[in-house]
Amino acid sequence: PQIAAELGVATIMEGAVQRAGNMVRINVQLIDAQTDEHLWAQIFDRELTTENLFAIQSEITENIAESLQAELTPAEAERVRSQPTHNLEAYSAYLRGMRALETREVGAMQNALTDLQRSVELDPDFALGWAGIAQVAEVLPSWGGMTRDEGKALSVPAAERAMELAPELGEANLALAMALEGDEALVQFQKAVDMLPNHAMAHQWYANTLQGPPGPEWLKALQLLRKAEELDPMSPNPRAQVARQLIFMNRYEEAERQLRVVMQADPDYVPAKGFMSWVNGGLGNFDQSIRWSLEYLEADPNVRFPRRGLVFALVDLQDRDRLERLADDWRSANPNDPSVQLADIGLAVIDGRFGAMREIASAAGSLRGLAERMGAMALT
Repeated sequence: PQIAAELGVATIMEGAVQRAGNMVRINVQLIDAQTDEHLWAQIFDRELTTENLFAIQSEITENIAESLQAELTPAEAERVRSQPTHNLEAYSAYLRGMRALETREVGAMQNALTDLQRSVELDPDFALGWAGIAQVAEVLPSWGGMTRDEGKALSVPAAERAMELAPELGEANLALAMALEGDEALVQFQKAVDMLPNHAMAHQWYANTLQGPPGPEWLKALQLLRKAEELDPMSPNPRAQVARQLIFMNRYEEAERQLRVVMQADPDYVPAKGFMSWVNGGLGNFDQSIRWSLEYLEADPNVRFPRRGLVFALVDLQDRDRLERLADDWRSANPNDPSVQLADIGLAVIDGRFGAMREIASAAGSLRGLAERMGAMALT
C-alpha cells in the first residue's frame, strides 16, 4: 500500500527473475494495493530464447488485462503479441542502450549509442533498435559528445529506417518526430504521443520541442512534462525537466523545490546540479550558480550544458578574466564547441560590444536566443 501511494496506482506487479545457464525462472504476481491481496500469480520456468521471452511477456500482459477486467483493443493485442527481434543478444543490447540513455551522462549515452548500433548489426530489421539510435543521436548533442550536425546525420536515416520497417510502431514514430524540425516535428510528436499515451519520454520530448521562445506553448510544455512525471514518478528525468520549464518561466522558487525533490530521490542524477546552477543564476545567487556548475562539470567533465549557466553567472558578475580563461580552455579542447562561441558572446557582452555579440550569435543561430537574453541582462 505504501508503494502504491507513492506511485499513485491501485495495482502493483511484483516480480523476480532468476537465471541459470540457458534456463530462466520468472516469478510474477499482481497485487491489489488496497487489500494487499493477490489478483494473479504465476511462475514461468523456460529455456531463455527470444521466442520464449516475448511469449512470457505477452502472457503476463494478457493475464494482467484479464485480472483487471480490461479489454485490449485489436491494435494493443497485436503489439503485445509481436516479437520485435529474433536475436536475444540484439534485444539485450537494446535494453542496455535505452537504460544508459536515461542517465543523461555523456559517457553513458555514448555507450548507449554503441549498444544500439550493435543491436541493429545483429538484427538489421530490428525497428526498435533503429528508433533507439535516432533517439540517442537527438538527445546526445544537447549534453555534449557530438555536434548537432553529427547527431542529425545519425538520427534522420535511423528514424527513416525504423519507420520503413514498422510504420505502426509508436517508438518509430517518436524517433521520426525527434528527427524532424519545426511544424512537421510538432505534428509528428502529437501522433507519437497519441500512439504511446503511457510513454513518459514521448511526452517529455514533445515538451522539449515546445521550449522555444516565450509564449502560450510553454504552458502546454509544462502540462506535458507534468504528465510525463505522473507516468514515471520514480524517474528523475521528467521531474528535472519540469524544473527546467519552470526556470524558463522565471518560476525559480518552484523550480528549486522541484530539484530538491529530484536530488533527494536520486542523489546520483548529476544533471540536477546543472539546473540548480540555472535556478541560482535566476535568483541572483551567482556564486552558488558557479558552484553548482563546477560541481556538475567535475561529476561529468564531457557535459556541455552547465557551461551555459557558468557563462551567464560570470557575465552577471562581470568576471571577465575568469570567463576568458574558461573560453581559452574550451577553445584548446575543441574550437568548434558551441561553448566557445557562447563564452565569446559573454565576453562581448561584458565589454559592451553588442555588435560583435550579434555577429557571433548570427553565425551560430542556435545561440541567438541566449545572446539576446545575455544582452538584455547586461542592459538591465
